[in-house]
Order: sequence, then structure tokens, then C-alpha cells
Amino acid sequence: AASRQTCQNNLKQIGIAAHNYEAALGLLPHSGQCESTGDSTTRYFTQSTFTVLLPYMEQDAVFRQMDHTKEP
Repeated sequence: AASRQTCQNNLKQIGIAAHNYEAALGLLPHSGQCESTGDSTTRYFTQSTFTVLLPYMEQDAVFRQMDHTKEP
């Protein structure tokens, strides 16, 4: 029962973080897809949905330790 409660709490925190992200930026976090313009300027997201939610889950210190400049 304790494990189930912990899991439910973690899922709730992810949901709250997604809503906070949307409130701050006006859109929900991406799911790892790419922005294709049909030419060589196609941009791929290198971060997962959960990575971009870290600052909204009180994990900003972890987020800042990551290298966000790498391209795939």
C-alpha cells in the first residue's frame, strides 16, 4: 500500500509539473518529436518530456547540471 501511494504521489507531481509548464509557456512539453521544416534546418529535441519538467518539479538543480547544448 505504501508503494502504491508513493507511485500515485509521483504521478500527481508529474501532472502538476506539466500544468505549471503549460501555464508558464502556453503549451505542453514536447514528447521527443522533431520540428521538420522540410529542409536541412530540421531540429530534433534532445530532451525528454520529463527532463523539461524537472524545473517545475522542484528539481531545478538537477536540470542545471545537464548539458542542454548537445545536438543529436
